[in-house]
Amino acid sequence: MQIRRRISLITTPRPGVAFIIVACGVLALDQLTKSMVRAYLHASDSIPLIEGVLHITHVRNPGAAFGLMPGARPLFIATFLIVIVGAVAYWVKEKPNTKWVVTSLALFTSGASGNFIDRLILGKVTDFIDFTLIDWPIFNFADVGIVSGIAMLLFWVLTEPAEKPAAEAISAQDLGDSDEPR
Repeated sequence: MQIRRRISLITTPRPGVAFIIVACGVLALDQLTKSMVRAYLHASDSIPLIEGVLHITHVRNPGAAFGLMPGARPLFIATFLIVIVGAVAYWVKEKPNTKWVVTSLALFTSGASGNFIDRLILGKVTDFIDFTLIDWPIFNFADVGIVSGIAMLLFWVLTEPAEKPAAEAISAQDLGDSDEPR
């Protein structure tokens, strides 16, 4: 639980600005790299960066992660909209200000937005990062943002302390446990 306490102490005075900077940076990186891959590589072309380890391989993915459910574009678009509405509702209700949560939400929403843009405009997602060493499905920077953001949020939720912070516990004790009149 010490890690969680340390993370929760690192706040940002302007969480909205931090969110926009991270989200726009990841979205720009994602869209720029996909655009370059589409411009310079034909579909299924591959360029080794490190032979047998890391290649740039142009794949057009009509499905979800790992090519699952090809042709379910309306479902993916609806899911994106639901996720974004959920993220906005969480932001409005909870008003996160820790760098950890703000960054994780920015990574997740920018990644989802990057793949949404591809699906909306092209009907397919452009994937190109190919770790041939481990025979992993080809992915893109939006996918990295989604997975990183979700992993960070899961870590946050799973390591959240069960007890109340000391200030809340003292306030509750002062209000309810005193025999003295106020």
